[in-house]
Amino acid sequence: MSFVIPGSFDALQTAEQVQLLNTVDALRTCGLDGIISLPQLVVCGDQSCGKSSVLEAMTEIPFPRKENLCTRFATELVLRRSRVIRVSARIIPDKARSQVEQDSLQKQQLSLSNLSKLPALIDKATKLMGLDDGDKRQAFSRDILRIVIEGPQRPALTLVDLPGLIHSENRSQTSDDVQVISKLVEQYISNPRTIILAVVSAMNDAANQVILKRAREHDPNGQRTLGIITKPDVLSPGSESEDAFIGLASNQNISFQKGWHVLRGRSFSERNSSFTERNATEAQFFSRGRWLDLDPDTLGISHLRSRLSELLFTHVKQELPRLRSELETTSAQNDTLLQKLGEKRGSLSEQRHYLTRISTSFRDICKAAVDGHYDHEHFGEDVNISSGSQAATRRLRALIQKQHIDFADVLRRAGTKYNVVNKPAGVADTPVKRSVGLGGVEVSYVQHDKSQDQMVDWAKTVLNANRGREMVGSYNPMLVGELYRAQSQNWHLISQQHITNVATACSRFCWDLLRTVCPKDNASVQLGLIIQDQLKIRANNARDELTKLIRDKNRPPITLNHYFTLTIQKKRKRRLAESNSSTAKRQKTDTTKLFSQLAAQSPFTFGSPTLALSPSAPVTKDDDPADADEDIDITSCVMDMDEYSCIDALDNLNSIYKVELKRFIDNVVVQCCERHLVDGLEDVLSPLKVASFSDAEIAAAAAEPQHVTKRRAILEAKRESLEKGKDVFNRFMSRTD
Repeated sequence: MSFVIPGSFDALQTAEQVQLLNTVDALRTCGLDGIISLPQLVVCGDQSCGKSSVLEAMTEIPFPRKENLCTRFATELVLRRSRVIRVSARIIPDKARSQVEQDSLQKQQLSLSNLSKLPALIDKATKLMGLDDGDKRQAFSRDILRIVIEGPQRPALTLVDLPGLIHSENRSQTSDDVQVISKLVEQYISNPRTIILAVVSAMNDAANQVILKRAREHDPNGQRTLGIITKPDVLSPGSESEDAFIGLASNQNISFQKGWHVLRGRSFSERNSSFTERNATEAQFFSRGRWLDLDPDTLGISHLRSRLSELLFTHVKQELPRLRSELETTSAQNDTLLQKLGEKRGSLSEQRHYLTRISTSFRDICKAAVDGHYDHEHFGEDVNISSGSQAATRRLRALIQKQHIDFADVLRRAGTKYNVVNKPAGVADTPVKRSVGLGGVEVSYVQHDKSQDQMVDWAKTVLNANRGREMVGSYNPMLVGELYRAQSQNWHLISQQHITNVATACSRFCWDLLRTVCPKDNASVQLGLIIQDQLKIRANNARDELTKLIRDKNRPPITLNHYFTLTIQKKRKRRLAESNSSTAKRQKTDTTKLFSQLAAQSPFTFGSPTLALSPSAPVTKDDDPADADEDIDITSCVMDMDEYSCIDALDNLNSIYKVELKRFIDNVVVQCCERHLVDGLEDVLSPLKVASFSDAEIAAAAAEPQHVTKRRAILEAKRESLEKGKDVFNRFMSRTD
């Protein structure tokens, strides 16, 4: 393979310029041109204004030259300095195309053995883009043809040839074509690092050429625009048109900070002439007439190369610090996006490591919450447990302890089916529907408000239904058990709600923690299902344990707690004290009446042995001689044998209820809630559980969604390019220090 390397490129190559341009080229080689804006030269103008001729003259690379042929897509010409001479090309598909079309175009191999074959390569690219596809033919494409030409004398430079702007639609160019070209041109010239080579043809009034308006819109101060006038040979010497374009070239009419330049390209009859012949003809043209009035540095291709060399060097030198800053910012943003995607998990080992890390974090934080250690940032600060906020649910041990305390308080107040109250005689016993708040849930229950006499009547009813062979005045040992079962009926309902509340608190905590340690994707869904199943099992076990406790409660009560007998003794002593107090008061009243009677009788005196007792005097001795030494107040005794039995049974009921209530509260808290719901909660998603997963389970739980994998690949490729770009800058800075 051999190429002609024109010496004209030497004008673009000073040592400092080459160093800067090579830096930009290195950034472009890293793939950064699709990530951040890089300095480039863009040749643009109205249709048929001679853009391709300008590009050809600058690079001395032959472009297609046919009558009435226009540029139909953007062509990026990338020149690179390399020891090896080679040419490559590829199509960059329009992102609006389908993925299938994009993949198909990207796979196309475009190569050429000689620069003279470049027109054929462009023709092939035109067909691949579908611009000559029969009935589907379209005039222009948003696809980009990128041609990379490398050689030892090539400058590091990128030139872009854009389709010419169309003023209005016609038979061969639709309104859609007008919009396509307009957007394509704006896409390039709006880049603040693009040097705009605004080409205007002398064949048309400059005021009528749209590119000048577009250039001023995106570069209002003309800081990065160089105007290029083509086809000056069509102007008649001495004509007003020639005067107008001479003035334009002098930067008088439309002013750009970079000024203007005039080129004479090959005419149709000169189309087959060499570049040397073309340059000689141009030099001869500018050596006569009004063109001699212009600065020679603004005329001809050789001076244009020199101007572009200095212009590009100054532009790149000015943009390089900003470019580096943008590179750092873009890199940081890209890293942030990658972090949001979470840990990479493309391979099975990565997936297993990912799940192990998540489960380890879950276990450690969960264990801390169960133990009440809130040092981790997950738990937050200044949390009000009673608020019901998300932060409150995270302090699990504190929340559950409060639920236990509330449960015990509610069971003490609402656990009894029958309440002993003071109420007038004759008021009927009617069920009362009540409700109480427990863990933010209203629990409805039924209670009966009874007087002491009504409690005795209820006990009599139960006693009669439980008669055995026991003597009248005593009661069946099973009576107290039946009374206790009836009195504690509300326990089950309240305990069920408490278990539900604790299970809900554990569930909310686990789901919230999973959202913290695992991003919301397929892994969180799969791990959530695992956690959900484990929590369901734990809740069912807690309810089963409660069923056993209720079953034990409903058996005849058994206790070895001395509190039971102590409570009975206290109850009996209290009743005896109340009875003695009542008897003493009554005896004092009777004695006072007796002495009043004695004082009223005459002629007897107090203490007379012949005193006759009044018939109303109280009886203090039993008629039975065996009881002659006992002082008994018959009026304080309960004469109804069943009533006596019921009062004693109710004393036993109250005592055993207090004992069993304390034990039941502790059992529900410890055996149901702590054993089955709270203790070992961290094991619902432990590393050991993850280690037992099969490869298929690992893949199902941790494999990345396809869109995440694609997104990650794009961001990683972008990061690689950005890191290479940083290295380029570091090397450049080390050379300039």
